[in-house]
Amino acid sequence: MSQDYRFVDVVEVESLQGILDNLSALTNVAVALTDADGRVLAQAGRQEICETFHQPHPEAGRHCVRRALPARDVVSCTDGAAGPVCPHGLIESCCPIEMEGTVVAQVWAGQFFYEVPGSETHRWFREQARRYGFAEDAYLTALDRVPVVTPEVHARVVALLTALAAQLGRLGVARISEQRRGEQIQHNEKLLHLVLEAFEDGFWDWRIPDDTVVWSSQCYRMLGYQPDTFPEHIEEWRDLIHPDDREVLIAKQKETLRHGDTFSHEFRLRAADGNFVWVHGRGRIIERTSDGRASRMVGTIADISERKTAEEQAAILQQQLRQAQKLEAIGTLAGGIAHDFNNILGAMIGFTDLVAEDLPADSAQGRNLQKVLQAGHRARDLIGQILAFSRQAKPERVALQPQTIVKEVVKLLRSTLPATITIKQSIDPACDLVDIDPSQFYQVLMNLCTNAFHAMEERGGTLGIVLRPAANVPERLRRQAERSGEQYLELLVSDTGHGINKALVDKIFDPFFTTKEENKGTGMGLSIVFGIVSEYGGAVTVESEEGSGSVFRVFLPFTRRPAQEAEPETASLSGGDEHIMLVDDEALLLEMTGKVLQRLGYTVTRVGDGRQALELFRAEPQRYDLVITDQTMPGLTGMDLAARLLALRPDLPVLLCTGYSAGISEEKVVQAGLKGLLYKPLLRKDLAGTIRRVLQGRTIRTTVPGEA
Repeated sequence: MSQDYRFVDVVEVESLQGILDNLSALTNVAVALTDADGRVLAQAGRQEICETFHQPHPEAGRHCVRRALPARDVVSCTDGAAGPVCPHGLIESCCPIEMEGTVVAQVWAGQFFYEVPGSETHRWFREQARRYGFAEDAYLTALDRVPVVTPEVHARVVALLTALAAQLGRLGVARISEQRRGEQIQHNEKLLHLVLEAFEDGFWDWRIPDDTVVWSSQCYRMLGYQPDTFPEHIEEWRDLIHPDDREVLIAKQKETLRHGDTFSHEFRLRAADGNFVWVHGRGRIIERTSDGRASRMVGTIADISERKTAEEQAAILQQQLRQAQKLEAIGTLAGGIAHDFNNILGAMIGFTDLVAEDLPADSAQGRNLQKVLQAGHRARDLIGQILAFSRQAKPERVALQPQTIVKEVVKLLRSTLPATITIKQSIDPACDLVDIDPSQFYQVLMNLCTNAFHAMEERGGTLGIVLRPAANVPERLRRQAERSGEQYLELLVSDTGHGINKALVDKIFDPFFTTKEENKGTGMGLSIVFGIVSEYGGAVTVESEEGSGSVFRVFLPFTRRPAQEAEPETASLSGGDEHIMLVDDEALLLEMTGKVLQRLGYTVTRVGDGRQALELFRAEPQRYDLVITDQTMPGLTGMDLAARLLALRPDLPVLLCTGYSAGISEEKVVQAGLKGLLYKPLLRKDLAGTIRRVLQGRTIRTTVPGEA
């Protein structure tokens, strides 16, 4: 090629203008193409400080790199672009375009800073304004408009310009003859493709007058479409937008076309597989008609699905945390209420028991009082369940006859469920014992029945409860049964309610998952059922279809342990003649318990304050054979009182009594040297039996209401 062959004779400069426009719009960097003599052939993104001040000025213009440095004087650099070289303080880079060893043109990128100009930079430009006679305020305003680009972005732009310069050099050689004009077009298209491929985001170019859109290959890959199946017109593309996002996005686009230059919005697009992908779309108007109407917009879309998924998971975890905190607060509140109610209930049961003892058992009054005691015992059991929930006590396994609890639950449900719900029960009396905490078995059944009620609350229906030996068990339990020979109990709870969507069945045992309306549930019921049953080596299954109700089956292994035999009533009511100090700040309980102990033959010293009890004991430490103290008292707690009493007399038997066990456990009580822990409200036989065992020097375990 002749050295005087002009670049404009080889390459259609007009075809490069669009590339420079797009590159400048996407990177915020001014780009230009100059020929061998330094004349500007095409440019985009020119900065006011260069175009208005530096270049037109006769002296300052001589220092302008793009004007003062012809392409033939630029050293060819195979490792990248030359620069930065602008004496006016702006970053400039250029890439020589070579054709057969001759530099025929150069591609420029620059007119920006690496960092926001500081006071020292403003001072330097202010001196330059005075030197060249520029209007200082206007010059500094133009300075503040110069974009700031990071070195990393600059490096990527330089890489693109290097590729662009190399491609243009090859295109120039290919255009020497008229026959190769078509090849030049192909190279230009390849060049544009390479530029767009340098970005991870998808690129689009919207020609607004004819409503067509050109998409980069990243867009197709991001959404899984083939190029020939992706919409070419904007209206067709809008059909891919999620219905919940479409109206807002279209409104933003229209607002940008009327009054703005750019838009940015996060929305969902339907992928080829039918799923929706979260994307972040950005757009900028780069061309307008003579009357100011937008005619061309370019932009990008970025896949933000991973970020959105992380945000949704974080929101779910936050909601679960709030729900867990609510449950913790409810548990604390329930424990406090249960403690106070236990004291009231203990006095009611105790005084009723005392009166009943004075009446003939077959009298009308005696029978009535027995009914009162039965109601009190049921209330005691309910309070025990509340306390177990609030203190998250370790389950106490017993060999349980399940028919008893199922019958109690059915009786409770009949009195509480509306008449629109019919209960059908089938309880096999031949069921063996199961090894489980009674309160947890009760909780499993109540949670399942509560769910069934909610499913039928609006229209009514039938609640079915079946208890029987399991004929068929889930595969996991079947393999275990084949190895161990275990047999299982089946507890079935069914309803004729609205059923569960198949897509949700696998999630219903997840903590906090619920399909109920707000204030109708916490999402913990089935999760608790699953956890309890799994802990005891069982399984839970569910069968449900929308509109056809649900069937839950609970499988629990039968136990080989015999049922625990209750101690004879006569043994538990034995008394003695020892001296007992009774300490409790509740006057009614103090009076009632004192009378019970006196009827058992004991001498009782009643004290309503821990500090007073300490003073009395300190005065005569050998006078008392046993001390029974409440835990929660003002001034001096039961544990503190016991520690001080044992310091005075290490062999003293002390029993701690509490209606709420927060912070108190059997291990702590034993480690502190006490003889046992009793939970309120205690029945007379429980109290009598425990006292005799302690005074006879026998080891006792924690005593809960109803077992001594």
